[in-house]
Amino acid sequence: MRSIFQACLVAASVVAAFSPAQAVVIGTADGELSNPFAQTLGNFVYQQVYNSADFSSSISIGKISFYDTFGSTGGSSRTGDFTIFLSNTSFAVGSALGFFPQDYVQVFKGPLPTLSAGRLDFNLSTAFNYDPTKGNLLMTILAFGNDVPDSAALRLDADLTAGQLFSRNTPEGNGAHVGLVTGFNDGIAPVPGPIVGAGLPGILTAIAGFFAWRRSRRAIAA
Repeated sequence: MRSIFQACLVAASVVAAFSPAQAVVIGTADGELSNPFAQTLGNFVYQQVYNSADFSSSISIGKISFYDTFGSTGGSSRTGDFTIFLSNTSFAVGSALGFFPQDYVQVFKGPLPTLSAGRLDFNLSTAFNYDPTKGNLLMTILAFGNDVPDSAALRLDADLTAGQLFSRNTPEGNGAHVGLVTGFNDGIAPVPGPIVGAGLPGILTAIAGFFAWRRSRRAIAA
């Protein structure tokens, strides 16, 4: 019985390795925003808080996505490098934030990706392991020195419902209880485990082979 239990644990761990990365999209698109990728209202720091309750479990964030479902693809974006940081925060959604966090992790630095098929996808250079039991998630975007377009600005999906998301233009002020609809790991393919392509049938076959080997060993010993 103990051997069966151990084998089941092995099978469960391998099956788990084939589970897709957790994907979460936070916010409902009921409006649009140009900050921070097209306009800044005179400032160069953008912050947004996400409620830990929107994450069902810990997540290793390797991709951040923003969306354009209203078809505003003709707008121009700012030129220059954007730097994105992720961190835990004790501040609640909809509350005033503190200054720049000390425990932030830089996850991206570079020019804005190309808007494609209504998506702005940032593939992160460093994954961020977020544990929702340790507080809400804070995203900080820096764009110091980036040029602001003179033409019509790029506009992305935003949640304008007060208290759902929180964005601000600087850590010192100019906040608003709105924010960009944001995807974490949206569209990331499953990461295969150590037995590539085996799947559940291969795992069951391996378990059967294990017990056949055990029986042959016992027969030889007898």
